[in-house]
Amino acid sequence: MYKKWFLVTADFKPMTGGVAEFSLQIANTLNKQRILNSVITPVVQVEDNELPIIAPYKINWIPTQLPIKHLHNKIQSLQYKFFYLKCIFLILNNRESTFFFTYIDDLYAIPLIKICHKFKVKFIVLLHGKDILRISCKNSDLLDFLVSNSQRLIFNSLATANLFEKYSNVSAVNSRNIWYPGGRFDYLDQLEPRPIESLDELPKDAYIISSVCRLVKRKGINFSIQAFLKLILNAEFKNIYYVIAGEGPEKEDLEQLAQKSGGKILFLGSVTEGQKKFLLQKSDIFIMPNSSVKGTDFEGFGISFIEAAYFNNIVIGGNSGGASEAIKMCPRGILVDTDIDDPVSCVSKALNMALQALQTNSENIQNINSTNNILRKKLDLEKNVDHLISSFKA
Repeated sequence: MYKKWFLVTADFKPMTGGVAEFSLQIANTLNKQRILNSVITPVVQVEDNELPIIAPYKINWIPTQLPIKHLHNKIQSLQYKFFYLKCIFLILNNRESTFFFTYIDDLYAIPLIKICHKFKVKFIVLLHGKDILRISCKNSDLLDFLVSNSQRLIFNSLATANLFEKYSNVSAVNSRNIWYPGGRFDYLDQLEPRPIESLDELPKDAYIISSVCRLVKRKGINFSIQAFLKLILNAEFKNIYYVIAGEGPEKEDLEQLAQKSGGKILFLGSVTEGQKKFLLQKSDIFIMPNSSVKGTDFEGFGISFIEAAYFNNIVIGGNSGGASEAIKMCPRGILVDTDIDDPVSCVSKALNMALQALQTNSENIQNINSTNNILRKKLDLEKNVDHLISSFKA
C-alpha cells in the first residue's frame, strides 16, 4: 500500500502554458493510481474538476468596479494569506505523506519546501529551466539544498538537468530523472476540430506554415516572420501563408513586423483546443525557432512540436534548451541555430528546405500511424510515474 501524495504547484489549470499542462498530467496520473490526496494550488478554479483540489475560492460576491475594487483586492490578498497558512497546516498534519512540487515559485513553493525539510516531510521537486535560472540569480544555495534534501529531483528535459548542473555545485545529478511531458494523444484523437473561418478562405492548394505559442521573445517568432518575408520575395513560393496563434507581450511588435507580408501573415489571437487542432491539421509546416535570448531564458521542452508532428507537420525549431530534444523525436524535425548573429538566415534556409521537400515530395514521409506510434512510445508519462511510485513503497 502507498501513502497518499499531495501535488503542489502555483502553475496549474486554468492557467495556460506547458508547466500548467504538465502539472495537470502528473496530477491525473497520480489520481489514476489512486494515491493522490489532492492538488494544492493558489490558482483559483473557475470550473468543476474531477481531481481533488485545494485552492482559494473565487470571489464573485463583491463587484470589482471602482471604488470598491480596492476592497476586492484586499480581501483577495487576505484569502491568499489564509491559503498559505492552510498549506502549512496540511504539511504538519500529513507528515507521512509525500509532497510533489511541480513548479518552484518564491511565494509558496520555496517556503513550503523549507517547512517540509524542517519537519522531515518527504518532498519531490520537478524542475524547469526557468525555475533554475530564476533561483540561480536570487539564491544559488537553494539548488544545493534541493540536491541534499529532496527525495528526488526530476527534470523536464536533459537540457534542464544539464542547466541545473551548470548553476549548482554538483558535478553531476545522481540518478537523473528525466520526465518529458506526456503526449495528449488520446485526447487529441477524440478532440473535435473547430473550423477557423479565415483559414477556410485561403486557397485550397496553399502551403500553410503555423506557429502556436505564447508570443514572448524566447519563442523566436520574430525570426520566423523575417524569414517568411524573405521567402515570399521568391517567385517560387507565392502560394504560402503563415498563420500565428497566441497572445503575449510581443504581439504588437510582431504584427508591425508582419505588415510587409501583403496579408500573407495571419494573427489568430487566442484559440481553443479545437481550433488549434483544426490549424495543425491544415498546416504543412510548424515553426517555433526558440532561442535562449542571450542566456536569459530557457525552453524546457517543446510539446508543441510533438503535437504538430502528430498531425503530420514538418517541424522547425531552435537548437536551444529541451526543445531540441522534442524536435529530434519528430521524424520530420529540422533544428536551426538561433543563438548566433544572424538567426534569420538559418531559419530562412530551414523553411526553404521544408517547402522544397513538400513541393517535390522528396522527403521520406513515414506512414502517419507509424509516426504517431513512435511519439507515443517516447512520451509515456505513466511509465515514469509508475516507476517513481514503486520506489516510494510504504
